[in-house]
Amino acid sequence: MIFSSKPLLLRLFLHPPESEITTLLVFLVKELGGATLAFSLMLFFAYRDPVRNVAIINAFIVGLCILAFTPLLSLYTLDVRPFYPASWFWARSLVRLALAALLYYLRPRQASVAEG
Repeated sequence: MIFSSKPLLLRLFLHPPESEITTLLVFLVKELGGATLAFSLMLFFAYRDPVRNVAIINAFIVGLCILAFTPLLSLYTLDVRPFYPASWFWARSLVRLALAALLYYLRPRQASVAEG
């Protein structure tokens, strides 16, 4: 998304009216693409040593939970139903919550204090 353009966004958003794809939207999509790349790199580096980087994994889990509820909030507060079916919003939220639950289940646990 960092190198996206207006024609690509028109195709990805299922051909909305061209007036709906503004320069601000293209700018925000590029910014979110950069943030997504940054989060991906953080997860990649946390994957290499997950015990030492549990905070990154926990922050990503919390972020996924927040991102699971924001589309549902948009569904009920904005008029987005003409663009996308409500089932897509629910499906995306459920997938994000499932991924957060999987990461929570797989994250390293704190080791108990060894008696010595």
